[in-house]
Amino acid sequence: MQLFRRAARSSENQDARHPPYPPHPTHNPHSPPAAQVDDKYAKPPPPSSNLTILSLVKCASVCCLFTVLLAFFLGEQLYRSISPLVDLNNLPITIDSDLGAKVLNWAKQGKLSGLLRETNDRIIVVQTSGGSIGRTLFDVSHSREAGYLIRRMGQRFNKNVGGPARVAGGFEELFPTGSLEFGRVVVDIGANDGLLSSNSFNLASLGWSTVLVEPNPEQLALAKNNQDPYIDVYGEGEQKACYVQAAMTPNDEDGMADLFVTSDAAEMESHLTSVQTQGQRDRASNIRGGAAYKKDKSTIRVKTLSVESLSKQCSIPYRFGVLSIDAEGAGDHILKSWLDNGFEPEYIIYEPMHTSGSKGKVMRNYLSDKGYRYMNRLGWNEMFERYPRCGAAEGQPVHNHDVKCFDPESKSVEEKSS
Repeated sequence: MQLFRRAARSSENQDARHPPYPPHPTHNPHSPPAAQVDDKYAKPPPPSSNLTILSLVKCASVCCLFTVLLAFFLGEQLYRSISPLVDLNNLPITIDSDLGAKVLNWAKQGKLSGLLRETNDRIIVVQTSGGSIGRTLFDVSHSREAGYLIRRMGQRFNKNVGGPARVAGGFEELFPTGSLEFGRVVVDIGANDGLLSSNSFNLASLGWSTVLVEPNPEQLALAKNNQDPYIDVYGEGEQKACYVQAAMTPNDEDGMADLFVTSDAAEMESHLTSVQTQGQRDRASNIRGGAAYKKDKSTIRVKTLSVESLSKQCSIPYRFGVLSIDAEGAGDHILKSWLDNGFEPEYIIYEPMHTSGSKGKVMRNYLSDKGYRYMNRLGWNEMFERYPRCGAAEGQPVHNHDVKCFDPESKSVEEKSS
């Protein structure tokens, strides 16, 4: 009996702690309305969405605060470390494992300003007079020589150009038909790969005919590959390219010579053994930041051409646009050979690497007597411009803005008569 009493009390206590859910109501017309049903055991409503939104707002606020504090911290560190502006060109660049720290260090010292200025000066905008069609060129020459000449020619021969910093017109509008008294040809002696540091690439892309002379066969193959896509793109037959694997000789006779060839792709230089000593090759390499040449550098036999032979092979006119010479150790002799043979390029880009001091003055005086005006020095290259000749014997360009001319007899510069 006691066992049954305990079991009954246990059952009552359990029922008191966990009352059973009411049975599912069935349809009964006598049952009370739903509103009167006891909802004591109904399921609780879901939590409010306001709590979730509040949590997200708090999380976002914390993240924003952290970002602002981090930005202030980094800005303060950068501000304290900035030094006066320094040209990037004056800092030797070395690649190491911590490249990110190196770039950050350049920014802290203000050295990126030189890079920005360099990039801005290399952009050449060529547009038509109406402004509806245009193109943008990037000057690939070593020290912006190509852009310098393009702007100068636009200023000098194009009536639509208002200043040296603006170039208007495409190929024909930049240099209108009949406005140039010289052939639109660029002769590039020592053309290398025809792209990097090239004085002819941008002119070729504007429609100029090219003569590329390079003794290194691998570099000449690259030059052909780089410039061929820009030659005679419309199939008119006016623009031509002449690729010559040879070295220029100041002599009147052709021949053969040994050529030093370096495997350093960044240097891209080759030198004739007949015109340079070991010391000259070391100096040339050091100027460019490379290691000195070793005496065991490989050599190849190459053909040497005189100015007369090259001009006949490539049909070079006596009056042409640009003569660019990069022939270390022999550049002055080669330049004299061109002018002494009666050729008159409108512009000369010449690298007087081994003619500094008194020898450099001799070359400038020589060019002055030939009717050339020194313009500027960009990088290693000196730039010269040909004066128009005085008198009616030489027709003046329609839009030539020159105010002075050169008298070949007196070898003097005079005011050009109107």
